[in-house]
Amino acid sequence: MSSLPRFINSLLIPLAGRPMLLPQAAVAEVIKPVPLRELPGSASWLDGVFDWRREQVPLVSVDEMCEGAPPPALPSRYVVLYGVDGHPGLGFYALKAYGIPRSLKANADSLLKGDAEGFDCELVSAHVLSDGQPAFIPDLSAIEGLIRAQLQRM
Repeated sequence: MSSLPRFINSLLIPLAGRPMLLPQAAVAEVIKPVPLRELPGSASWLDGVFDWRREQVPLVSVDEMCEGAPPPALPSRYVVLYGVDGHPGLGFYALKAYGIPRSLKANADSLLKGDAEGFDCELVSAHVLSDGQPAFIPDLSAIEGLIRAQLQRM
């Protein structure tokens, strides 16, 4: 019988609001912002698409998806994620980050159940305290579902 890993290599992604905690295995690459091709008629949280490794990758703002208002600053990085649900045409998508993601080793002792503290969003799988800092773990399937639905309308 195999045991669960003691640690999960993770990235703490700085957003405009609360940071997001992701397993490193979900992240394909962290890149500097590149030019976007806008998608007229798309939701405000879908900023457009960009070319990355011969793919058209949609860029979304989780801050806008959750809070509805655009962040006050320009992103400093794009976090390119693997599509987890295997939707055709959505092998990758990217999230806007407002700082450089920080790697950490997460385990049950370092992640405590956190409080929403005014940040309640349907795209949040769990609120946690990561080394004492409030963060959230996203529901990547829900995010991908919204992106896929938006792209199908276009």
